[in-house]
Amino acid sequence: PNGRTLGSPFYEAKLAWFDRLIRWVEETGDPGQPLILGGDFNVAPTDLDVWDATACHGGTHVSGPERDRIAQLERELQAAIPAYRIYRVRTEREIPIVLLRRQSPGWETRPLEANAHGG
Repeated sequence: PNGRTLGSPFYEAKLAWFDRLIRWVEETGDPGQPLILGGDFNVAPTDLDVWDATACHGGTHVSGPERDRIAQLERELQAAIPAYRIYRVRTEREIPIVLLRRQSPGWETRPLEANAHGG
């Protein structure tokens, strides 16, 4: 979800979506099972993940509650699936795409490749 503007029903729905995803990881995370969780979560985890931190603050994608949710998701993944990796990929518009990948025995260990244009 995008969230559109802070405090909007869309923003609240985005936070609720993260809460459901975090709960799903808590309830179903199994270190013995492979997991790939990928996509554009519409959150810049840190100021380094945006082109201009000053210009972005005060909007969605960089709000405290969104960043708290993505950090909590990363903690839950680490707890549920200890050998996971996080890949952050930039597109030409410099919007971060976060790819979370669990490594288990027998998986390829080379880095994931991502094409921002869907290829």
